[in-house]
Amino acid sequence: MDGMRLLLTLLVLGFAGLVSGGDPWTSLRPPLQIQGLAQGLPNSTVYALRLDRSGRLWVGTQDGVARYDGRSWIRVPLPDSATTNFVRALAESPDGSLWFGTETDGLWRLKDGLWTHHSRKDDLPSDRVNSLHVHREGAGWILAVGTGGGGVATFRDGRWHREDPTTPEGQAWVWKFSHLPSTPTRGGRLVAATKKGFLVLQEGRWRPFTELPGLENEDVNDVVAVPEPGGTRLWVSAWNLGLLAWDGRRWEKHAPENGFPSRFPVTLATTLGPGGKPVLWAATYDRGLIWREDGAWRALDETRGLPSNGVYALLNGGGGEPGLWVGLRGGGLVALGAGGWWSLDRQNGLP
Repeated sequence: MDGMRLLLTLLVLGFAGLVSGGDPWTSLRPPLQIQGLAQGLPNSTVYALRLDRSGRLWVGTQDGVARYDGRSWIRVPLPDSATTNFVRALAESPDGSLWFGTETDGLWRLKDGLWTHHSRKDDLPSDRVNSLHVHREGAGWILAVGTGGGGVATFRDGRWHREDPTTPEGQAWVWKFSHLPSTPTRGGRLVAATKKGFLVLQEGRWRPFTELPGLENEDVNDVVAVPEPGGTRLWVSAWNLGLLAWDGRRWEKHAPENGFPSRFPVTLATTLGPGGKPVLWAATYDRGLIWREDGAWRALDETRGLPSNGVYALLNGGGGEPGLWVGLRGGGLVALGAGGWWSLDRQNGLP
């Protein structure tokens, strides 16, 4: 009995010493499964993530594409005629086509084992493809292609359609598409983040997104809608500004001076946390993966097991495990078990 009491006393004193050095929660490490070159990835810098209709994970890297069958990686090489293997964007359309947007060689389409190429020579306004998004329209579907310097092109009814050539120069550089869900007063909207604010698709044309005022000259990367009691808040990642939150009336800025660790957020994502509460995740260029929980910002970086502080891509696991896929700059791919056990060990300061 005396030995047990002594052990408990030592544990309490040790934990008290840990707490006196800071909140132990801030140093907890989630379970991470790391996939890199040794596991079969074509390259350790991941730009694009996509789950296909069969639930297989596709990854676009600086040196090619691979898909994961649950056990190993299978490389999917672009045709020999491709001038680059640098893949920035991935998409799958309802007809079974897989689309691969490249850094300098336009767009490649794989359907029924056959490749088709689309470039500036024929269809696209630019050979740099930053983002792809497929959405249904009536009985058909549309592929939106966001380019670097050429604005938006759309593929529908088997034909290509270019945006209005008078689009301002900054809006011709499209980083990412996001689909904002329907609200009680408005239907869903497809928006495009550009170097000069957001565009929204209305009646087949891309127009400035006036529902997010004040961003017309800002380099924005992404936007997500997060339900909250009393309404929905829109979160925007803005380069060199940090995160911006819009509640429909005013902006709230989150930057290093008020708790958000980085001025350079990139991609945003949401998952469901305990009790079905939404959790906001922010990939940053320089401070790892940041998430918001109970009104506070938490960080997962190299000090807590992340292979790199540069995060380029996020993908919701679709309700299963892993809860989140994380594509890194130079660190490969991480499967994050966001809803499971977290560890506190000697690496985090446990005596």
